[in-house]
Amino acid sequence: MPDTACNVSFEVEDVPGLYRHLVDEGCQLLLPPTELHDDFGSVTYCIVKSVVGNVSHTLIDRRHYKASFLPGFKYLKNNTNNLSSGNLTHVDHIAYACPFGTSPSILEWYRRCFGFQHFPLYKGEDPERGLEITGHRIGLRLTSLVCPRLGEGCKLVLAESLPQEGINQVDQFIEHHTDGGFAEPLFSKNSVFLELIERRSAEGFGEGNIRALWRSMQDLQEDLTVKEHEAQ
Repeated sequence: MPDTACNVSFEVEDVPGLYRHLVDEGCQLLLPPTELHDDFGSVTYCIVKSVVGNVSHTLIDRRHYKASFLPGFKYLKNNTNNLSSGNLTHVDHIAYACPFGTSPSILEWYRRCFGFQHFPLYKGEDPERGLEITGHRIGLRLTSLVCPRLGEGCKLVLAESLPQEGINQVDQFIEHHTDGGFAEPLFSKNSVFLELIERRSAEGFGEGNIRALWRSMQDLQEDLTVKEHEAQ
């Protein structure tokens, strides 16, 4: 099992029905609908493999469960690191690092299997091209997806590198992890980073913010590469 984040869970209302739909679509199902119980009720879930690298999706129905999370978990009442006080509200988006040219087929898979739709990052955006950001030390294409049936709180963002000179963090991530997957560090392998966003009626991602984030990660990657060469 790779030491990376590799599962994104979606909360749904009809796990068996969605499971049958995914079977009809030819998806690779890793776990059939399964029910878990405890004193607070029951949850039903199944797991399906996505078309992005090692990423899979756990589909969960929690409507008949009365506790705060899932069976087997306990709430830590005296946890001084609790971040649920209102400062953090939800997951805004999850970014996938994808091989160049694969965004259209990934978008089509999520549309066909889950009902995701293209979410334009700027007015008149072409889903085939997405948002392209180029310049000194940056070449990036972003395509955003949203699923109305799952709510618009969380989006999927497909990140591809565009041809450019020098080290590229998306390509290097894919090389390190064999396939595409989550973009970037919580684990021993750089697989995930957390970006804190304060939105004030803004739905996009902000080109300036994307450039700054890209360059900060690019600087980190280049520093690590230099240190690796020096250690050899």
